[in-house]
Amino acid sequence: MPDLLLTVAHSFRVPGLGMVALPAEAAPRLLPLDLHTPLAVTVIFPDNHSESVTATVEEIEHVGTTRRGLLLEFTTPTSLPPGTRVVSTEAMLVSNNSMGNPYLF
Repeated sequence: MPDLLLTVAHSFRVPGLGMVALPAEAAPRLLPLDLHTPLAVTVIFPDNHSESVTATVEEIEHVGTTRRGLLLEFTTPTSLPPGTRVVSTEAMLVSNNSMGNPYLF
């Protein structure tokens, strides 16, 4: 079963890079991953249409708060509707913690 990484609350396009997807609340599955970790993901739109893309883990700071989200390598659409789900299509996510030890999921 795919692993839910986040449910989109807000999104915006970064010209030349892709689409940033931000959750309404903290996305706990992203917290242990290093910034810029590439992930194979599937984006599932509210109408159940889906697209597989590559994403990277990013942090966005706004009004003194930092939130983790995903930068999706989309050329379209121009935004993601709230409620769009992003799930991992990888069997295992691996990242190193501050001690250099891998986290396995």
